[in-house]
Amino acid sequence: MKLSIRIITGFLIATVIPLALMVVLVLMYVNSSAESVYIDRSDIAVRSFRYFYDERVNRLEQSAAALANEKRFLINLLDLPRKETEFKQQLEEAVATDEFGFALVRLDQPPALLKSYQEGLGRLLDQVHYNVIPDLAGSSSSGMLQLNPQAPSALAVVSISPVFHRSEIKAEVIVGSLLSDLIAAYPLELSNLSALAVRAGDRALIVNSDDTLLISSLSRLAQVQNEKTYWQANILDHSYFVREMDLTGIDGTRVGSLMYIFDQQQLLVTKRELFKTIALLGAVTILLSLLLGFFYQRSLSKPVAEMATAARKLAAGQTTGRSIYLRDDEIGDIVTGLNYLADDLQETQEKLRRSEQVAAWQMFARQTAHEIRNYLMPLVTTTGQLQRWVDTGEIDSDKLKRAVESLQYEAGRMRQLIGSFSEFARLPAPKPARVEVRELLERVKSTYSERVARAELVLNIEGELRPIQCDAGLIHQVLVNLIRNAFEARATVVELKVIQKPSQAGDRVYFEVADDGEGIPPDKIDRVFTPLFTTKQDGNGLGLAICRRIILDHGGDLSFCNNPSRGAVFTFYLPADEKA
Repeated sequence: MKLSIRIITGFLIATVIPLALMVVLVLMYVNSSAESVYIDRSDIAVRSFRYFYDERVNRLEQSAAALANEKRFLINLLDLPRKETEFKQQLEEAVATDEFGFALVRLDQPPALLKSYQEGLGRLLDQVHYNVIPDLAGSSSSGMLQLNPQAPSALAVVSISPVFHRSEIKAEVIVGSLLSDLIAAYPLELSNLSALAVRAGDRALIVNSDDTLLISSLSRLAQVQNEKTYWQANILDHSYFVREMDLTGIDGTRVGSLMYIFDQQQLLVTKRELFKTIALLGAVTILLSLLLGFFYQRSLSKPVAEMATAARKLAAGQTTGRSIYLRDDEIGDIVTGLNYLADDLQETQEKLRRSEQVAAWQMFARQTAHEIRNYLMPLVTTTGQLQRWVDTGEIDSDKLKRAVESLQYEAGRMRQLIGSFSEFARLPAPKPARVEVRELLERVKSTYSERVARAELVLNIEGELRPIQCDAGLIHQVLVNLIRNAFEARATVVELKVIQKPSQAGDRVYFEVADDGEGIPPDKIDRVFTPLFTTKQDGNGLGLAICRRIILDHGGDLSFCNNPSRGAVFTFYLPADEKA
């Protein structure tokens, strides 16, 4: 993975992980705070309904006590059954005042029961099992009463007061209201309730709500079993918070439970808006981290890439310019070290170049002296022969003519050698420019158009080639020289192949000239590029030396090997243009 991708990925991870943790914490906080809010709301609702309930119970207690202590009520009660008509009328008048929903009287002696109730309560009260009412033993009691065990919905709030005559209990007055009426009369808006419901077991009995969705699903809600006194219920796309409190009867037994139900739809809307805000902030944060990572990696990867390029060039033995990095950090230390290394390498290369030049000129001087001696020997021999002919008087025009021709021939050979020396010494420095390889090959093809037409010269290009920085004229001279040497070595087919290959020092364009000629004897391969070495009778041995020097001056190298089947293979490379 490249450094730039690693930097951007690091910035992204460093942003996403805290962002994810923040989202989790926010969600936990929102859920926790929402639960706390609704618990607080339910506490308020419980207190509010308890106040409403206690106020109704107090009214029932007052009504029961007033009825039990009324003189006319006591007279009618003691004169039963003769006053039964007046007694029932009095009960009906008490019920008609709407202070309670029904009134019951249980007599001690003789056992009898009188009752009065509002319209609609008859069937229910006809089924009342009065034996569930505890024996007061002279005290009053108020609370919840299940009027009929076979009818779980027959729950009522009652108040029981004893009727005394001469310190003896003669009867019990029971007044009350059905729990359904009490719940229906409770204003839900006081506690922001969506519903107030009663359930017994897994059955929903009574409900006060305007929420049709909740009313239609109340039976499912009543079947929820939860150890907690509060929970969340989801109905379709609605969420409700439920708080449940037990309803205890007068005798202390549990007769049902009261459910306080809150609509959490507004909370869901708030959550969605919060999620949208978090998602938007997250997207903006990630985008900013990507942009920051991108610009940071550019500021960091650019000097690193320059150092990598410089290191590759140093590994290839090429000199590089000094890298510039103005920050005082670890990268700056590496840049400084590379600059020192480049300076040392350049100085070392200068020393090595001077040493190589001295060694080359020494070898060149020896080779030149050897070659001059080879040319002078025929001259000395011819002039000595002339001198002997002059001394002995044997000279004639024919002998003089042959001697002069021999001297002229050897002098011509020496002039040719000196001209080659001059060309080698005056070889110009390359003037590099951006050159397309195909254009360079077109010039070679034009030079050898006849041989190309006869398929004696084959040009092959493999893949896409980047331009090169070179002196087109000098490189053309090298290619023409190598191809001419191949044909002079009796080659029938010469192939010029060009291919681009990557290397540690950068991309290189390789030129390969292969032929099926005579090749180079194995014992002379190491002298191929030595000046004045040649395998041709009329060669001066400077062509390949000049070609190699041109390639070296371009930052490349020229190498040679014999073809395994037949002939020779010359290969040289040039650096590809980095700006391509």
